[in-house]
Amino acid sequence: MRKQVAYQALQDDLEDLRSERLAIERLSGIDTDLTLSLEEINARFKEACVPYTCVLRFQ
Repeated sequence: MRKQVAYQALQDDLEDLRSERLAIERLSGIDTDLTLSLEEINARFKEACVPYTCVLRFQ
């Protein structure tokens, strides 16, 4: 049983590393002139939503 748990932990670590590598590859290819900051995204979201209706609109 311990071997199976250790194996699963290694598999999880490997998947985390794969995900991290993919994120690094994607981020390195981003055109910063075409991206929005978090502040800009939040501002646009606030402009588009009336309180309590955003949840229904974006589900």
